[in-house]
Amino acid sequence: MGIRHMVRRGDSLWRLAGIYLGNGARYQIIVDYHNQEAARFGRHGGLLPIDDPNLIYVGQTVMVPSRQKNPPPGTGRRHEAATMATGLGLKVEYNFEDGKNPIKYKPLVTRDYTVTSQMTGKITIENMTHNGFRNNFEIAVAADKNELSSKLEFGDKALSELTKSVEPQFDMTTGKVTLKASIAAHADIGPFTFEVKADAPNHLTYTFKPEPIRAIVEKGRRRYKYSAEIAFKVDVTLHPSPKEEPNIASRRDAENESVITVIGIIAAYILILIYGPKGPITRNGGLIPRYAPASNMPFLHQIDPNDPRLKA
Repeated sequence: MGIRHMVRRGDSLWRLAGIYLGNGARYQIIVDYHNQEAARFGRHGGLLPIDDPNLIYVGQTVMVPSRQKNPPPGTGRRHEAATMATGLGLKVEYNFEDGKNPIKYKPLVTRDYTVTSQMTGKITIENMTHNGFRNNFEIAVAADKNELSSKLEFGDKALSELTKSVEPQFDMTTGKVTLKASIAAHADIGPFTFEVKADAPNHLTYTFKPEPIRAIVEKGRRRYKYSAEIAFKVDVTLHPSPKEEPNIASRRDAENESVITVIGIIAAYILILIYGPKGPITRNGGLIPRYAPASNMPFLHQIDPNDPRLKA
């Protein structure tokens, strides 16, 4: 049964032959055995055939035969298999074209305005974790889309972190918008401030394109490098102040007061018609009927016929 060796930095087939078979010149034994196993298990086994002994990759699995008591003598030469393993730096590129698939952010809505933001452009992410070369190699030899999708998961997580938010703010007095974009914050850049321009009544807009952004991010055990050539499009819709209308309750009170006033006027007019404008006057200044006998109404003062107020 063979040995599975994970290629590390500094490895070469010459070095592996020296470690496992006692002599670097026996590297061809490893090549033959590895290719035999690769043919048996195929790419699903993560085995990539070795076509050039001077070209193996960091993260690649190399099958080495078990030690033999009397291995055949090596005939290889050092320059044929002494090149150190190549680190496979795989970059995943995400494109967000304007008008087709931009990244849209949650609007900022206030009483006076609404701010909408979206990002377009290109973002490239490269895995740099301790097993990054292995991950990248597995991506390179992935046999189908499902396998490839699972291997690319690191890029999706990184993309989600980079494009998480923009946190827009709008100053109505200056007409300027400030964006705190997470993709820039990871590179210690920003916030960005720019003036939006009116293009229609109650509507302002601007497309801001910063300089290319590049940085290395360390998040827990993950480490990746990214570059971004992006643009932010911001739209501000102003909310016109509504015309102030009287409160419904106040309007109803005013209507009730008007009704009461009209009723009071009508009642006073009826009293005048019934009793006349020169009826007897009470202690309180009120009216009593002419025909009411004063003697039967002790709560009134005696009427003086000579009172000038009673004369026509």
